[in-house]
Order: sequence, then C-alpha cells, then structure tokens
Amino acid sequence: MTLIVQVKKLSHKEFTEIEKLVSICFNEDIGSLTIGVNPKCSTHYYVMVENKIVSYLELYRSRIFNLCTHPDYRNRGYAKQLIQHVIENSKLQDLYLYCGKDNIVAKNLYSSFGFQNLIEYKEDNFMIRTTEKKILVLLQKKLENCIINFFP
Repeated sequence: MTLIVQVKKLSHKEFTEIEKLVSICFNEDIGSLTIGVNPKCSTHYYVMVENKIVSYLELYRSRIFNLCTHPDYRNRGYAKQLIQHVIENSKLQDLYLYCGKDNIVAKNLYSSFGFQNLIEYKEDNFMIRTTEKKILVLLQKKLENCIINFFP
C-alpha cells in the first residue's frame, strides 16, 4: 500500500471534509465548529493519505487553530509534520496556540517544538467547544526568521 501525503493550502472544495474531520476530532456537531477564523486571512494546511484528509491545521495571523488528526491516523507524525511545515515556512516573529491545561499529549507535542506556556485562563465565549468551560493555556514559540508580528 502506497502512502500519499500532501501538505498544501486549503481550497473551499475541501472545506466540507475538514469540517467532518474537526467534528470527529473534537467530538462536536459541525454547526458548533469554528473553521476559517477569517477566510480571507487564514491559511489552511492538511495531510492527505490515500485521497483522504487525515490531519489539519489552520493558521490565522500568528495563531494556530484546530490542529487535529483523525483518531485512526494518530501517532504517525502527521500533526508534527504540519507544525514543522508552519515553523519552517513562517515569516512571523512568534507562533501562538491554545491548549487544554490537562491535555498532556498535546502539550508534550507542542513543547517538543519549543512552545512555552504564556498564560492560563478560562475559556471565553469565542473559544467554547462544550458547555463546560475548561482551563486553557496560551502557548508561544519564538521564531528565528521574523518579518512580521501580528500578535504582540
């Protein structure tokens, strides 16, 4: 079996497949998801395996949103590939992302790339994924090839 992996910017045609993936990963109804924080400014990256989108990341300004991998394809390095691609190709001063305080697997992944805890806080309305508010951590990674800083 041949493994085909692509990482590219997302077109509108793939949006429906991304919605389904994010819904599965975050155990949410599609209607409650936030994908395309700003469709004109967001850049979408994904990994394809055998014509199926299996891992996804959205970059809006200097923030990473909705990083996820389909449960059947986890522990194969796809999320790492997406993060590495963004780090290597970004012209930003910093990258930021939100993570659940108790999500040890994700925090370990992010720390392996040099992301560090910046602040902790309770979810506010724009971040709510469930009815129960969680404690989130804002993580930051300083980048070396800075051209622009969107999120001081």
